[in-house]
Amino acid sequence: MDYGLVYPPLLASPLNMTINHVSDACIQEIRPGRSVFVRQEYQGNAQDNVELQLVFQHGTMATEQQFGLVLNILKQRCDEFLSLKCVKFILYDCVGCGQSPLPTDTRPSAFQNEELAKDFTAILEKYTDSTVPIIVIGHSYGPTIVFNTLRTNPLSNLRGLVLIGTSIRNPHLPHSDGGHPIMKLPLFILRFLQKTMTDEFVNMSVHPDHTELREEVRKGSNRNDMSLARNYHRNMQWATVDDVQSIRNVPALIIHGKDDRVLPLECGQHLADQLPMSTLVVVDPASHLVMLEQPEQVGEEILQFLKRCFQKQRKV
Repeated sequence: MDYGLVYPPLLASPLNMTINHVSDACIQEIRPGRSVFVRQEYQGNAQDNVELQLVFQHGTMATEQQFGLVLNILKQRCDEFLSLKCVKFILYDCVGCGQSPLPTDTRPSAFQNEELAKDFTAILEKYTDSTVPIIVIGHSYGPTIVFNTLRTNPLSNLRGLVLIGTSIRNPHLPHSDGGHPIMKLPLFILRFLQKTMTDEFVNMSVHPDHTELREEVRKGSNRNDMSLARNYHRNMQWATVDDVQSIRNVPALIIHGKDDRVLPLECGQHLADQLPMSTLVVVDPASHLVMLEQPEQVGEEILQFLKRCFQKQRKV
């Protein structure tokens, strides 16, 4: 089961970046008492004429860096698929994760879905333009935050969703509320068990073929703050079928690793069944960290999806 452990800081890519890929990254307060690390990147030379915005939402106790390899591919190959003057990418670390500091209020309630959805809403309000099309990309528990946000604050400029290795509540979901039961143990026991938990997480989240990635995930997970992980997990409440009703008519690309043992493939299929405008893509060999295991294929699928979304938009 996913114990909410961290992901490796992989931003390097074999692709050569060109000079028009501008980056702006810093820690900023998005709500009183809640500051986050935000990365804004651009593909194209016309930053004052952005024609598409991609907003990324990572999963429990992960970081924005989990999208690094795919982000590089999207920036490098965007011109092959889309004729746009400029594309903006917005990524951030949830409070306490990655480079984001803990919130001023560190009580467990600070990590409830409602608070995380308010953070995501603040990101949208502060860093996106409501007149420019948006595609939201989320992994694992991230889409639950997105669904909760869109349920109460629908986006008129939302053009599509990319849902990676994720789920909503269903019979195949191992633990729907409160995370894994082990997170109810006292903190000193969780710290004692951390290496064992990490080994299990690695086995369930990374395909055996990806040996180098498995080691990177193991190192990163063993550096995790178990107090923070426990707070996040004990507040987990996966989205329900009712929560996705508002986006049933939004085009969606669902990407799932064939051998995902954290959220089995049946979870991705169940989600696809609830979204009539969705396409399910199964990646093999890959597990839960499919965007790190097969970044080229995931990037290609996303670019093809973006192309389809914009072709339909221009025909209307």
